Amino acid sequence: MLLQKYNAAFIENLNNQLAIYTTIGGGTSESPMWFQFAEKSAHYLHFKSSQNSYMFFSIPLQQKDVNQWEEFNHIYEHFKALKYSHIKENWPTVYYELRPSEKPVIPPPPPVKTEQTKKEESDYIKQATDFLTATGTTFAATYKKHDFYFQDDKQARDIYTIVLKNKSHRFRFNFGQSIINSNYGKNPPSPYDVLSCLTKYDVGKFNDFCNDFGYDVDSRKAYKTYKAVLREWKNVERLFTPEQIELLQDIN
Repeated sequence: MLLQKYNAAFIENLNNQLAIYTTIGGGTSESPMWFQFAEKSAHYLHFKSSQNSYMFFSIPLQQKDVNQWEEFNHIYEHFKALKYSHIKENWPTVYYELRPSEKPVIPPPPPVKTEQTKKEESDYIKQATDFLTATGTTFAATYKKHDFYFQDDKQARDIYTIVLKNKSHRFRFNFGQSIINSNYGKNPPSPYDVLSCLTKYDVGKFNDFCNDFGYDVDSRKAYKTYKAVLREWKNVERLFTPEQIELLQDIN
């Protein structure tokens, strides 16, 4: 029995239930999200709500399918997947009502910038681009993906591959864009965004790092962070001279 031939009838019945629920619904226990395949009788596929026994519908079988046997779990999983995908795409409010953890987080709109803010940002960007020019360094930012980046991230953000290159060294690394500026690659970081975040000082030994930044010396997470910061510092040292690093320290 090809279950796909019954998809349209299932969706039609499901849409009827969704229309009723969104108009006069009496609580999430009556949500069509609870509908599931119940059984196959002689001439019908029967569906009912797992939360409300008064909510059900049936789909008539085609004559040639009446005597065909199909494993219960196969029918159940087929219509379960169809139900969720249809409701999520066409009735998202109903879907996320019972699955709030899956609801995409929409970042708040950026604050309105004053003329003073725009001027300060312009000055910061000029400072960074002047530094790159003075040190003969090229900058490239390539969108990689929208995902969690930092260990404690609660929201996904845009992740970029950054390449800083001059005659001394080429440093390629990932950069997590701010949440507010993450828009699936539409707002790439500026040279200032990246340079201001680079490690600009020798972090010393692990114990020194923990004392300076308040980490627990017995923490594996702290050690992993230390290794990442140390690796970044070593690359900065290879890119720039001590005199250039002093100029870089002013970009913050």
